[in-house]
Amino acid sequence: MHSLNTFVAALGMSATVVSAFTVSVYQGQQCRSANLGSFEVNAGDGCRNDRVGTGRSLAIHAAEDEDEENPYMLVLFSSDDCNPATIIDKGDRGCLSSSNNNYGSFEVWDVMNDAAHAHGSASAPNLRILCRAVLLAQPSFPPCIWCIWEDLRVAMRTKGAIRLLEGAQRRQGLEPLPPRGFPDARIYGRGDFDTGLVPRQEPRLPNIWNCDCIDKCGAGAISDPNDCKKCQHCPKGQKPDKAGRTCVRDEKQEKFEEERKRRYLDYKPTKGWERWKKIKQREHDNKIDDQKRRKVRRMSRCLPLVPLAMGAAVVDEYAELFDEDWTESMEMLEFWPEGLEIDEWIDDKSDEIFEKEDYIDKWVRVGNGEKRDASLASSPETPTVTLAPVSRNVDHAKVPNNVVRGAATTTALTVRDNVLDKRCPFCFLIPIFAAVARTVAQVAARAARVSRGAVKIGKGMNRRDRRDKPGASEKIRKDKNWRNCLSGRDPVN
Repeated sequence: MHSLNTFVAALGMSATVVSAFTVSVYQGQQCRSANLGSFEVNAGDGCRNDRVGTGRSLAIHAAEDEDEENPYMLVLFSSDDCNPATIIDKGDRGCLSSSNNNYGSFEVWDVMNDAAHAHGSASAPNLRILCRAVLLAQPSFPPCIWCIWEDLRVAMRTKGAIRLLEGAQRRQGLEPLPPRGFPDARIYGRGDFDTGLVPRQEPRLPNIWNCDCIDKCGAGAISDPNDCKKCQHCPKGQKPDKAGRTCVRDEKQEKFEEERKRRYLDYKPTKGWERWKKIKQREHDNKIDDQKRRKVRRMSRCLPLVPLAMGAAVVDEYAELFDEDWTESMEMLEFWPEGLEIDEWIDDKSDEIFEKEDYIDKWVRVGNGEKRDASLASSPETPTVTLAPVSRNVDHAKVPNNVVRGAATTTALTVRDNVLDKRCPFCFLIPIFAAVARTVAQVAARAARVSRGAVKIGKGMNRRDRRDKPGASEKIRKDKNWRNCLSGRDPVN
């Protein structure tokens, strides 16, 4: 095995450093009392127990230039045989002091084999570590050097070792090590390292801490073998192994699929399947029943009309609640008054009364009357002004946006047949939503006197909770004018 000096010489370091230190002996601690004498300590002297008087401390002076890095350190022992178990202090400059007694012996150690002195003979890995550490600062060194970090963690424990490497790099003309590149007792991982260099110097150093690979993929996914920056999901019936690198057979999922198929086969021919089929059959029968469709159509037309007679507060409450999905639903049949007959329906003209301005104005006047009476009751001395109905000849271009155009954005004012057929496969029988949309459009144009807007019917399904719609429909059904509207009669105050 090559000696440290031979290996350092191969790296371009000076191998002639033999006279390691000049030592001054002091009688007291901390090198503050009388100087008892000075002598040189060489690297090859081994253990020395000679003393000058009763010295308790040694002052170390580097034999070489102060700027030159010394690869050695002086170790002070309390025993006279340099036993590692009796170390008092060690260092390469400054004062080594014995706390209570006189020192017994001292010896020169090389900093790279510090651990070897304490635990046995020097080993080859220390030399290999030195070589790798010096090459680490070269830009041409390959980026994959994670294999040596554990060795560096063990070896680079003293500042003297780092100074030794820096001195070797200066002799070789290499780039210096990054600041805190090898901190004591800590290994920096990816994302923890900051070189502290200016941007123009960064590209010249090996970027060994940056890695875009995904550490851990999500559930059911593994790291892509072809690209560590991506994850790929395991096929059905497989799951990632513990390392997250390959997909393996998922026995638990297979058992689940078998149980699911077994339960499905048991469930299909029994009550579950039959119950579902009866519900769907009943819904289908209701939708194709002409009389029931006429009732739902009539009630859906009255949903925006009756709140007009109930006052502005009710109109505002239900302004954005109802939608096409609710007005087409056969669930509204429960709100049809018992004993009330529905008139026959021949075509769209059969109930066009719900689109006429005269009829809608009657509901508007009732709503205005309720609002006016409420203001009179609260302030009897305030003079009243009769609110005239909106003119029948409405210039829609001059109507505020929040009335007509606002309604156009939330209602089907221009419902094309082909679009309506896609949303409502039963509309070829008795169309419901198209008629409701026409009523809503007329109400929106005539209801400005009652409220800021009117009850609109949104296309499709809106974001309002469906559970709120039956409750609102029930409140409207309880109004005295609900039955009048369904019969096509005028509202009453």
